[in-house]
Amino acid sequence: HGLSDYKGETYTFRFKFIVVILGTLAGIALFVLGGEALITSFIHDNAGDADPILTLEYAKKYLSIMLWGLIPYSLSQAYASTLRETEETMLPMIASVISVGLNFCLNYVLIFGKLGFDAMGVEGAAIATFVSYLIVYLIRAVNVYKFIPFNLCWPNVILNTAVITVQTVFMVCDLPFNYIVQAVSILLLFVLNFKYVKVFFVKILSFVKVK
Repeated sequence: HGLSDYKGETYTFRFKFIVVILGTLAGIALFVLGGEALITSFIHDNAGDADPILTLEYAKKYLSIMLWGLIPYSLSQAYASTLRETEETMLPMIASVISVGLNFCLNYVLIFGKLGFDAMGVEGAAIATFVSYLIVYLIRAVNVYKFIPFNLCWPNVILNTAVITVQTVFMVCDLPFNYIVQAVSILLLFVLNFKYVKVFFVKILSFVKVK
């Protein structure tokens, strides 16, 4: 950033964006395919006097909503790291404070049914966390675009978002031909972003050679 290499920053951010999305999708796939087994292992070890069946049901309800929250959460971390790279450390912290405060308030309203809302219990807690993740993502995204003149090539961003959205829907809803859709989507993402991935690795290799 000190060199004002905005083009390099743009390529780096694009690569982070891709890696974060792919990692998030892998995490979602893990929880969709083996979430119940993972939850059960924790319940078995730490259940205490709680009803394990009821605990499992609560956990599955929470997870079914929170899976959607992994996407804005992971993207917000990518934006936060980019801000820190530009020495804007205060902005990510402010966004985190806002997120914690919002989550606290929404938990109170949605879990216990305040301000005219129905009491939603564990599902209310999941919705509150999802909303707080989404808000912190939007705040950090606006801050990044404000301080760094990115040219994100919006047609490419829209295509990537559409592919990722299709992936997520098929994965979470476990629709027919899910595995085929996932394989095709990953291939499409690689083709759409090949230029940026190539430039990133060329820069990394040139940096290593200089060292």
